[in-house]
Amino acid sequence: MKLKKTILLIIAATLLVFVLSSCDGGTFGLRFEVTDAGAIVTEYVGDALEVEIADEYDGVPVIGIKAQAFRDEAVTKVVVPDTVTSIGAAAFMDCKALTEVVIGSGVTEFGDGIFYGCEALTTVNFPEKLESIGKGAFRNCVSLTSIVFPDSLTSIRENSLYGCTGLTSVTLPAGVTEIPASYFRDCESLTTVTLKGDVTTISDYAFAGCVKLTDFSIPSTVETLGDSAFMNCESLTSITIPEGVKKISRQAFYQCTALTSCTLPSSLKIIAEEAFAHCKAMEVCDLPDGLTTLDEAVFNNCESLKAVVIPESLTSIPKTAFLDCESLESLTLHDKIDHIGINAFTNCESLKAVEIPVLITEIPIGCFAGCVGLTSVTIHDTVTKIPDTAFSGCKGFVVKTEAGSFAESWARELGKSVETIK
Repeated sequence: MKLKKTILLIIAATLLVFVLSSCDGGTFGLRFEVTDAGAIVTEYVGDALEVEIADEYDGVPVIGIKAQAFRDEAVTKVVVPDTVTSIGAAAFMDCKALTEVVIGSGVTEFGDGIFYGCEALTTVNFPEKLESIGKGAFRNCVSLTSIVFPDSLTSIRENSLYGCTGLTSVTLPAGVTEIPASYFRDCESLTTVTLKGDVTTISDYAFAGCVKLTDFSIPSTVETLGDSAFMNCESLTSITIPEGVKKISRQAFYQCTALTSCTLPSSLKIIAEEAFAHCKAMEVCDLPDGLTTLDEAVFNNCESLKAVVIPESLTSIPKTAFLDCESLESLTLHDKIDHIGINAFTNCESLKAVEIPVLITEIPIGCFAGCVGLTSVTIHDTVTKIPDTAFSGCKGFVVKTEAGSFAESWARELGKSVETIK
């Protein structure tokens, strides 16, 4: 019984301390944890919509805000004092009514998801000493329209501005050298991105879904373009890949439907799967000498592409590489090509003439199916197999081949015109 009474007295005393501290100006409605270094805000339990955190609690400086301290609260404005040096992950997450945050000068780091889901947030001041911003820090802050980060910033993490659909302009300071994964993803209103530093990496999905981005100059210092880096940038009209880039990754410019031209560097070795697929407006994309790898469906459905010259460094054309390139009129292949994949040129309706490289022994399934504009096909005597679907739908072309070749027999059997060559 005595022990029970003692416990009750301790609880009562604790509550009294909380009540008294809650009435102390800027600490109203806040719970604290006191450490040797200072006081840390652990939770907000008040009713005030505007909260100004005092710089002291119980005689000690307020130095931090704990993770999730204000999460899902109805506050509209929060003022953080200069004494605070750290703000934990998700500290203001899902504060859907929060419109303004004033951060004191002592903060050097924004934790992961600090403002994630703050849909009404329009104004954030960034401390002059801010060095890093955690992943998902401003994700889905749909009311933010413009951000200029401080010059002190050197580290930004993935997903930080993902889904900021109202954001129109961003300036990244000189200390930022990497645009992380999904950083600007689905920033549907973004039109201007200013990069002050020597950016070397544009990571996966960095600008994916930035549908209003019409112009973006990739810095000359960039060496790496990640998967889907500019996927669905539907207003992007032209792009120049800088020297030093060796690989354009998977779906890097997938469905950039307004892209009319892309200038590729001589350093380029690899264009990965679907890198330019569904770039319907692209008319020109000259493949550089030195390119060694073209993956599947790279130019699939580039319906405005007019001419393709395969460089001698590229000896294999994968399946569906130029599928549905319906405006392709000119195709230049060389005799070092030893592999062409199935459906590589299917539905290239404007293609008029083609010469099969001498190292090809079998014209693959559906390779030129639907190329209804073909008038001339040169097939050397090295070819020993032509599937029924290789030229499906192509009726009026002349077959140019050596006398006595398999191609001659095949053509005459199908009733096609034959022109013998030496």
